[in-house]
Amino acid sequence: MKIMGLQKVKLGKTAKKFRLKLIMAFGSQVNGKTHPKSDLDIAVLFPSGDFTFKKYGELHSSLLDVFPGYEVDMVILNRADPLLLKKINENPLLLFGEKRDFDEFRIYAFNRYEDYRPYLAMEEKIVDNLVTEMRNEYRQGSGKKKV
Repeated sequence: MKIMGLQKVKLGKTAKKFRLKLIMAFGSQVNGKTHPKSDLDIAVLFPSGDFTFKKYGELHSSLLDVFPGYEVDMVILNRADPLLLKKINENPLLLFGEKRDFDEFRIYAFNRYEDYRPYLAMEEKIVDNLVTEMRNEYRQGSGKKKV
């Protein structure tokens, strides 16, 4: 995915208007695994957590104008959970912002996920135990959970 000419100018104006630190593309449009209904995944980073639902809507509308013909799926990095940060960090494409800020985001995303991994393992174990328990109950009874 490349942005050129007028699109690049519009993206820069949008970034300045909303005081964005970073704009990145990620997902199928970046890795080339698209299909006819593929959307465009865009991640944005505000310099602070200072944004409102109204600002979200206005920014999304501006991005639709920058990328006509795409269904834009926008993620606010300031509010993204560790799993989403990991997914974005797998193949981000910097569209706007400083390389240093981009590199700092990538390190931050990696660290957030690594810090969260033990909790994911615990969650997986709990779910596995619950599924095993439910299977055993189903095999022992009529398939209805006993209260």
